[in-house]
Amino acid sequence: MLSQTDSTSALGWLRKSNFADKVDEMVQLSTARKLADIMLSSNIGLFSQWFPGEENVVADSLSRDFHLSDVDLSNLLLLHCPDQVPFGLKILPVPPDIISWLTCLLLSQPQEAPWTKALTRSIRAWVSFQRYLNSIGVIQDPFLDQFSSVQRTKILSAFAHAIWEGRFCDGPSIKTVKSKSIRAALDGVSQIYKLADRPDPRLDGNGRLTLLLQKQLRGYSSVDPAV
Repeated sequence: MLSQTDSTSALGWLRKSNFADKVDEMVQLSTARKLADIMLSSNIGLFSQWFPGEENVVADSLSRDFHLSDVDLSNLLLLHCPDQVPFGLKILPVPPDIISWLTCLLLSQPQEAPWTKALTRSIRAWVSFQRYLNSIGVIQDPFLDQFSSVQRTKILSAFAHAIWEGRFCDGPSIKTVKSKSIRAALDGVSQIYKLADRPDPRLDGNGRLTLLLQKQLRGYSSVDPAV
């Protein structure tokens, strides 16, 4: 397996195997062991290749162009960057079992670890989102793959309203939640979509926040409870 990156930190991490067995490096240690287990059980090797940032167009596109479908993005990269991608490139989502494993690992970390705070917030928003989906009968489709982009946006909008009403939020139910907390929940859900190589459900075809969510968030902001 070949890993191509323009991040010297990521490149160094892939070659590092001596993480300390202590709290602030447990995620790195557990992830390194998990990766090694996958490599060994699959009988494959791991190779890494570094590109200067200005030349690594593929990595930039994969980490930013979430408004494109996997098929459209694959075709775009094959057309414009044929020297950086293999013929017949096909982008695949992160397997659900890997996402589940990472989620459990991060949730088990101490909340005071500063570098885990953003991911922890995203995971908690995702857990709330899954609780909401279960409440409306969407049981085995966590990323709403069976729905159209318009339907995904509407479901996300309904989830935002449930959060605003104090339902499906982390902690005691309150009435009502501030608009910035609702936006943070939507952003957290979108981060998990990105980790799974799924299109950002908040955005329209132009990569902007959908008009529905824009109006909804403005409405919540106008009635935010006083501090």
